[in-house]
Amino acid sequence: MLIQDNCRAKTSVKSISRVAATVVALAALANNAVDAAVLDRSAVRLPATPVGLPDGIWLNRQTTSTGYIGSWSAPVHPDWTGSFVATGGAEVASYSGTNSYDFTGLRKGYLPKGTMLAFNDLDRNNPDESLMLRAFDKNGDPITAAWLEGPVGVVNNQAPVAAADMPGYVFADQTAHYLRPSGGGALIPLDHGAYFFDGQTTARGRDVVQGVFLETLFDVHTMTLVKNDTNNTFGFRAPTVPEPSTVCSVLLALSAAAVTGMRCRLG
Repeated sequence: MLIQDNCRAKTSVKSISRVAATVVALAALANNAVDAAVLDRSAVRLPATPVGLPDGIWLNRQTTSTGYIGSWSAPVHPDWTGSFVATGGAEVASYSGTNSYDFTGLRKGYLPKGTMLAFNDLDRNNPDESLMLRAFDKNGDPITAAWLEGPVGVVNNQAPVAAADMPGYVFADQTAHYLRPSGGGALIPLDHGAYFFDGQTTARGRDVVQGVFLETLFDVHTMTLVKNDTNNTFGFRAPTVPEPSTVCSVLLALSAAAVTGMRCRLG
């Protein structure tokens, strides 16, 4: 009986070692993740790093008479399955105006936090290249806390990306008129919780930054986009796997359970 218990204990130790090694590896991956800044104030320019396309899957669009139906393909994370309704055509180049989004058709009934929002070619090549975003909760109330962080990725056609290549932003911590990050033009009216991204802070004609990726910090039920120029685009990107921190938490719990099991056997 003692030999059998010893064998079980050795097996448990091996299992724990394998689990611990996996946890360490996943923790290392998590440490390499982008330490993005919360966009909770105005800045003349967004940070110019990190450079590169973040992991994820672009949205699929099925055109309708009023906009499109959006969905993601496998291997998207399960929380992003389902579809949502977009009204308006302002996302794409050659169009400007307002888009509205209803995310209640997605699996969880909302657009989960951790979704990447991307805009392309927002610079000074035209007089008013800018974007405005506003998000709303399940009650239809605006999300007024800072709800974006980033950039979590910057795609460029020249390297390195300089600070002068990046657009600026305003976060409306109250409903008011705000000075543009570029400092030019009339004051812009913004509702509480809105973001305004200003291409006029970039170096004229450089056209370096082809994509800026931000990430949502809250679950969003509906959203509006206002795009003032036809030269740039907007899009969505979803993750493919659970966050490393979530996986680590599960494995740590399993490791603790294995330790408990070994102690029971040895007892």
